[in-house]
Amino acid sequence: MHTVFPHEIMAEHPPDPLALAEELERFPIFSGVSPAELQRLEVRKPRTPLRPGMTIFRQGDITPWVYLIRRGVVELVRTEPDKPPLRRQVREGQVLGRLELDAKEGQLGTAKAITQVELFAVSLESLARLRASHPEMESRFDRSDVIGQLRANPYLAPLEDIEIKWIADIVEVQRAEANIILRERKEPIFELVIVRQGRVRLEGEQEVHWVSAGAVFGYRDILANAPSRFRAVVESPTRYFLLPREDFLTIIARHPRHDWTSAPFAVEPLLRNVGIFQNLTLEDIRRLAGYGMRIHLHRPHHTLVVAGRENPYCYILARGAAMRQSITETGQTPSATIGPGAYFGENALLFRQAAEETVETLDATDWVRIHHADFLIFLNDHPEIEARLNLTPFQRQELEKIKKIESWQQEDERILFKSRRHWIVLARRLTYLLPFILFQLGLSAIYVLATRQRPLLWLELVIGALYLIPVGGWILIDYLNDYHIITTKRIIHHEKVPLIRDSRLTAPIDQIQNLDIRRTLISQLLRYGELVISTAATEGAIIFDYLPHPSIAHRIISQEMQRIRTYGLSRDLESRQRELQKRLHIGLEEKIDERALMETPPARLKRRPSPLPFLHLLGLQEGENRRLIWRRHWIGLIRITVPALVALLLSGGALALLATNAVLAEMPRNAQFLSMGLAILFSMASMFWFWWNWEDWKNDCYIVSDQIVERIYKKPLWFDEIRTTIPLERIQNVEFTRPNPLAYLLDYGNVDIQTAAQEGKITFEYVPAPAEVQFQILNRMQNYQRNLERQRQESQKKEVLEWLEAYYKLTASKEKA
Repeated sequence: MHTVFPHEIMAEHPPDPLALAEELERFPIFSGVSPAELQRLEVRKPRTPLRPGMTIFRQGDITPWVYLIRRGVVELVRTEPDKPPLRRQVREGQVLGRLELDAKEGQLGTAKAITQVELFAVSLESLARLRASHPEMESRFDRSDVIGQLRANPYLAPLEDIEIKWIADIVEVQRAEANIILRERKEPIFELVIVRQGRVRLEGEQEVHWVSAGAVFGYRDILANAPSRFRAVVESPTRYFLLPREDFLTIIARHPRHDWTSAPFAVEPLLRNVGIFQNLTLEDIRRLAGYGMRIHLHRPHHTLVVAGRENPYCYILARGAAMRQSITETGQTPSATIGPGAYFGENALLFRQAAEETVETLDATDWVRIHHADFLIFLNDHPEIEARLNLTPFQRQELEKIKKIESWQQEDERILFKSRRHWIVLARRLTYLLPFILFQLGLSAIYVLATRQRPLLWLELVIGALYLIPVGGWILIDYLNDYHIITTKRIIHHEKVPLIRDSRLTAPIDQIQNLDIRRTLISQLLRYGELVISTAATEGAIIFDYLPHPSIAHRIISQEMQRIRTYGLSRDLESRQRELQKRLHIGLEEKIDERALMETPPARLKRRPSPLPFLHLLGLQEGENRRLIWRRHWIGLIRITVPALVALLLSGGALALLATNAVLAEMPRNAQFLSMGLAILFSMASMFWFWWNWEDWKNDCYIVSDQIVERIYKKPLWFDEIRTTIPLERIQNVEFTRPNPLAYLLDYGNVDIQTAAQEGKITFEYVPAPAEVQFQILNRMQNYQRNLERQRQESQKKEVLEWLEAYYKLTASKEKA
């Protein structure tokens, strides 16, 4: 028997790139990869075909290559003491070897050629580069994610980690769109279906069931050696794995005591146990099962939710035990153990909020988990079910809120507090009508004194209505359109006079530094006050004036500030534990998708159309690297070019008049040349003036990127240029204003950006759609802060893990000694 190592079987020179690309295109793993990218792969080919019995690699060998079988059959065998061997055959078009690009681990088994074999060897390093260029194909080139997905599947929970890795190299990764039939009733079954994400309808002879992420079907028919008992129809875009029948039977043969004919748990009875679902019909529950995911957490001390962090899930415990810890006002953290059937996060289905307690697993556990967005899709798909939900009045109210959002609100943003000014403001403004009322009474008195007759009542009412109703209505509308708002992400002061003026001052909650409540004697008696919200901005503060019960808003903002800071300062122990587990090879890390479905949740409100699709019409354009570039609104261009355009028209008209008028012919020749020269010179000067203003408008721009905001004022040619750049991290407040009726009508205005830097405030002037500009700045600020926090945590985590890893190795070597 001959042992063949990679350096012995490889040709001295790689194959011809063009011919190689044609060969590699035939392999499913490279479907969709361009020939140019295939030519850049580092590939080797044996000098001669491998003879039967030759060993390609041995179990435990660490090889930097993965092998593509061009012709022939290779058998991969794994042997372990006191266990049946694992065997599988790798045939033409398939991949042989580990596809974990970032894990330098040995091969799972010994590979031997059964027949004469031709193969290509592709370096793992070049595959890693290809994976970086095609993240959508990651699961083809790197099975690390597939391993984590299989480890988190409840049906596969009895398998050992090495067995999970074994089948991860075997399964086919598939995707199907809605209405695709995966399986017909009574057809032979050749693969086990493992759903990763999506929704599938299983139609039996008498019943219909729905399954989603984490479900496995086809195992009972395979074990009974029978055809399919149901028809499987894809209802939404679905990702799934196919495990060949023979490999499934080989794996479960190593666990003869486990009952593989039964599901780990029944989802539908667990859903029925949740409070808000108790009034749903059996059909409703079955449909709901297609919107929740089944997950398995293989090791203990997995933190599901953390008190103070936003939790978008409802969890139902199916197997195992977990511990709940609640933080009380005294700071104590009493704990309670929960078992199968317990659930928490029920309100998260209706509205996203911070978790009130921390939940951590105590041993291996199985869960049913429903995401807030998937539940919204469920209600949108089946609106008749909403009326049957068992909701409290508060829950019903919150459910109505999530159906719509304000035009400025983000999808994951929830309004915590919204209040108009105190009624004393309306009363004070209505006193402006007092002079008009006195004027009318005076007219009535003069009329009585002059005629000694009382005017008709209806006439007085009509005269009064002519000015009192419009003015009073305007005052009321103005009062009703002003708001003080607190959300889970920011505080907002909104001033709006319809068709006249509109402004919105916004500051992220994590930028707030101080909160002060100011009251006078009268405001204390009438229970209103002034809440002063200070950031690090160099100019002014945000003031919630005439705010009813300001202590309530003060408390809400303080709680949100504490929640955000707690989230930011958290060391993310769960993530560190998993990373340490991976580094020290202590079990596999579960990889669980965020949601059960791949569909986008339904929009809660038809927003005002974004101007972004019409950037070129509004003087905007999209730059590279997700930059947005705003120029001033075209009204600003008209304002500066109209004088030059008028001068150009006058000079052009004068030139045309001189060229066609007989008066020019009667002038002396020198006068003719002088008149025409002056007209031409004036026309050229007017053209230059117009061009200068046009270029001046075009050169001035406002830029928002993922890291900075920038304002550029640049004169044409080589004259002055002023460029002001501010990192997103220095921005404190952002306010937009539509200053007048024309700005309101044409949707342009100013955006003031308050900073903590020396430059204080910069203004984007005459920008189109100023509300959208403000939205983009705030959105990118939040993404930037989130990325900074993630990088900071990763840096800290890496440092701590390196220390722990070194400690672990030293301890292990000491114990061996």
